[in-house]
Amino acid sequence: MPPRSYLAIATGLAALVAMSASLTSGSSIFVWHWLFATSGCILCVVGAFRAVDALCAPRWVAAAFALPALLWAMNIVKGLGYNAVEGLGYYEPARLIDLIMIYTAAQIASLAAAAGALRLVETISAPHAWLRFGYAVLTAYAIVVCVGLAADVLGWHFARNAHYAASARALRVAATFVEYAALIGAAVLLTKRRGIEPWAGIVISLIGCNMFYHTLRLVFEAEVRTIPSVYPQPLIMFIGGVAVWRIGSLLSFRAASTQTDKNCQNISVARAEERSSG
Repeated sequence: MPPRSYLAIATGLAALVAMSASLTSGSSIFVWHWLFATSGCILCVVGAFRAVDALCAPRWVAAAFALPALLWAMNIVKGLGYNAVEGLGYYEPARLIDLIMIYTAAQIASLAAAAGALRLVETISAPHAWLRFGYAVLTAYAIVVCVGLAADVLGWHFARNAHYAASARALRVAATFVEYAALIGAAVLLTKRRGIEPWAGIVISLIGCNMFYHTLRLVFEAEVRTIPSVYPQPLIMFIGGVAVWRIGSLLSFRAASTQTDKNCQNISVARAEERSSG
């Protein structure tokens, strides 16, 4: 179970959302929508950096975890720019090249986060053959994504070939399996081997399964789409951010306690040596 303080905060937030929605006839839901999403991104990024530092993993792992959140923020800022232009009386629809760039950036960010999750699993456990296979699949699909972007920009026709498209889709399905298996595996290993509260790993695993399902739905729909903007998404992002924050906080606190104990032991040893020499 989450700590009592987390449950109290969740109860207070639910009460605030219900009160504000009833007093403003539901118009405040738009504000809560962005508050939950922004808070979830911040909690996830900070929690990831704290967890990576506590585990002494490479810093690029934390940066890779932060990429999807930063991309989401950039996408929101761009969307606000379009809304501002439209509010001035001009309508500027999103260009196809912009959608393609956002779609490609989202895929690259997801692949980088998956590579970070694999590296975190390798740090927690030990190198395995399936980890190298996962890196290979992610690298291969990253190349396919870059080739697809170049084909869309330069008008290469081979990317529209049915055999190439089928191969690219099969590789994307394999990369999707690797992405979410790495994410869920990292969460499960952290909770089991580092003594983290199980609820955090369960929350991240459930969110990973939900994202895996929606990603597979997009794979088999021949449309260019950005990250889905459904109503439950900000709340899901917030809950996931809280879980990542909790993992990072516990790992950081334990690392600091261990370092303090080592410093105390070093001081005691140094004083004992001084007394013996005196």
